[in-house]
Amino acid sequence: MVDWVLQNGVEWPSRDTVREPWFHSSLNISLTNIQQSLRFCGQLTEVVGTLIYYPFIIVLVMIVSRSSFFDDWDLPISLLLVIGSNIGLAIFSALHFRQTAENARGRVLNELSFMLSTSSGSTRKAQVQKVISEVQNFRKGAFSPFAEQPILKAFAIPSGGYFLMIFIEYLGR
Repeated sequence: MVDWVLQNGVEWPSRDTVREPWFHSSLNISLTNIQQSLRFCGQLTEVVGTLIYYPFIIVLVMIVSRSSFFDDWDLPISLLLVIGSNIGLAIFSALHFRQTAENARGRVLNELSFMLSTSSGSTRKAQVQKVISEVQNFRKGAFSPFAEQPILKAFAIPSGGYFLMIFIEYLGR
């Protein structure tokens, strides 16, 4: 979705500049569409990014349910493979999600660089340069730095829950 929106140049309806101060009415239509598409993708990926927590919560429940605190069940290799593949697929999906967003940003920056090199007039070049700066510094959703990605927080759910269960079992002995 991010790839499609930023690649195909969606045409957005006009917005009220009083309600939305980020909308620059002095820019031409293509530049404002790039700005609005980037913000839309940031908001969309911010919401979708929170879905990464669910597989890790399920893994935590699977690990805790096998704990000797509830019943003395073992953890067979097949279950470990299921848990590992669940975590691996979730991590792969989150990293691919972010990589797709960064590739889309790169294509938008290439397009803007081409616009900058072919534009004439200092006002037009300044406008394109301002949009390039906004695209480079945009840090929302999948465009945020890796350290702020939800996958890192989500990965702490099962690992923290597992060590908490070990600690509770240790105190119970």
